[in-house]
Amino acid sequence: MKNLCPIAYWKKHCPNAFAFPTLTYLQFDKLIQKVCYEIAQIPQPTICFAPKKKPIDIALFFAAWRLGKAVYPVNPRLPTRAINTRIEKTKSRWIDSKKLSLIQSLEIEEINPHCLATLIETSSANKIVCHPLHSHLLSAQNVCKALNITHDTIYSLNLPLFHVSGIATFLRTFLAGAQLTFPENEKQATHISLVPTQLVRMLKNNYHLPNIKCLLMGGAPLSENLYKEALRKNLPLYLSYGMTETASMALLNINPSLKQMTRCVNETRPDQSEAIRVSGGNSNTIGSRARIDMAKSQVADCHLFGARVNNTRILPHIEFTLADDGEILLRGMSLFSHYWEGEIRKKEDWFATGDLGTIHADGEIEIVGRKDRQFISGGENIQPEEIEKALLQFDSIIEARITPDPDPEFGMRPKAEIYSKIPLKAEAIKEKLKEIFPTYKIPEKIHVQTLPLESKLTRLTQSDVTRKPTKLTQN
Repeated sequence: MKNLCPIAYWKKHCPNAFAFPTLTYLQFDKLIQKVCYEIAQIPQPTICFAPKKKPIDIALFFAAWRLGKAVYPVNPRLPTRAINTRIEKTKSRWIDSKKLSLIQSLEIEEINPHCLATLIETSSANKIVCHPLHSHLLSAQNVCKALNITHDTIYSLNLPLFHVSGIATFLRTFLAGAQLTFPENEKQATHISLVPTQLVRMLKNNYHLPNIKCLLMGGAPLSENLYKEALRKNLPLYLSYGMTETASMALLNINPSLKQMTRCVNETRPDQSEAIRVSGGNSNTIGSRARIDMAKSQVADCHLFGARVNNTRILPHIEFTLADDGEILLRGMSLFSHYWEGEIRKKEDWFATGDLGTIHADGEIEIVGRKDRQFISGGENIQPEEIEKALLQFDSIIEARITPDPDPEFGMRPKAEIYSKIPLKAEAIKEKLKEIFPTYKIPEKIHVQTLPLESKLTRLTQSDVTRKPTKLTQN
């Protein structure tokens, strides 16, 4: 069953309302129809492109969906070789929006919400998350209600379009018939989504947002100092928890307390005596009692969406539970259908997030940390093993270890410790890694030694990977 595309809907009902500062919904729909004509000539079911924050690139998403095609947005900073690998892997067709002729139009206004809509990378290109369109739409609809996104909203697109958060931003905006703007016009915005690194820069520059009603934070926890500084600026903070696999937001914390913010960066995992289940659902429904055996105390009923578990809302399309070891498990209609080349997930199966959490006796839901070694740098997921494997392709490197290094701007930056048969220049290593990775995955600090790594921390060695030697210049 097909539905009317949100842009086509608002074109019919509010044609002169602005979808962008310089484009009405009527004009944006005409642009999408021109892109539809171009994409209709492509036989491949998936198009791959490096989207930038421009109306034409967002039109590519909607045009593909109207034609029943999936989109695979990739990071524009990726090297050409890395992009070509992705195209080959997914059998996609590359599109450059700057080269579209946009002469003829194809009038298609409907979308099939059950078709595969997106292929989005998570921690590495080896893990590509596949979503049908209805997952994105369901998430966006419920977030619109939670954040009070209406026809009068101006939402600034500050997050990249190759991340689920960027896609979620424009879908929320257009489902509400609101206006999407870009960072150069963000002073007009009522809603902005940011990662902590962006907030650091904003506060450092004493940036003024006169119309802001919602500053939605995600991607990484805020430090206590950063929270306090934002509080002094009277910024309306909203904290979110979600991931690519959930089509963006799963939990939302409104007006978080300082106590909660401090807990968010606590690295100690609390004891968890039993699994706790709190489900999202109909706003008129009350959830069953959740028994938390902490300090041998009972807590009050946990309510569903429409009420709060303290200040935390579990969005209505999400079910939330904690496993015996504290790992967060999620399920619901917004979760992904499968990983690329993987089996289709069963809707009733719980998804193991890899995140550790707890519910405190006062009802606060806390995200404690990761079960694995992944960390976040400036809102980007860093999987140490991915960088370590790349380093071990170099012909003289015997051991490699990547760890997070505290950084005042990015939260964490990858740091490399290397055991090499010969002395190597750090800059030479960085130059080679730039052929493989975007900048945020390049270690800022590289320590090379000609003795084995002594720490007991997990690291990869030559025997862990199939090596294709890469020569580096000796120091």
